[in-house]
Amino acid sequence: MALAAVPAASAVAAVFLSKTQARRVAVTVTAQTCRVVPWCKGYTVVPAQRCSRERPSAVHCSIAFLTADRRRCRGLVVVAKRRTGRIDRGMAVPMNCGADAAAGTAR
Repeated sequence: MALAAVPAASAVAAVFLSKTQARRVAVTVTAQTCRVVPWCKGYTVVPAQRCSRERPSAVHCSIAFLTADRRRCRGLVVVAKRRTGRIDRGMAVPMNCGADAAAGTAR
């Protein structure tokens, strides 16, 4: 009697990242970044329902860093979940937010 080879469920199961999980990671990453950027005086992250799904395993959330004069420097945090369960994250923000804010041209 021959047995059919069937992949383990985890190998074929779709990896799903909820918007709530993604937002939680976005808040953590944004807070950590704000603590080390001299001109950052605060930050905001959109609510989970406003984050956008790229695919079942990837979500991006809009963020903004706040400068001393309360200008907003907008950016994006992308969160992805691998099949192994590992969470990857990336952040996209203008490199010169502090200079933009000082010049009155924050994005």
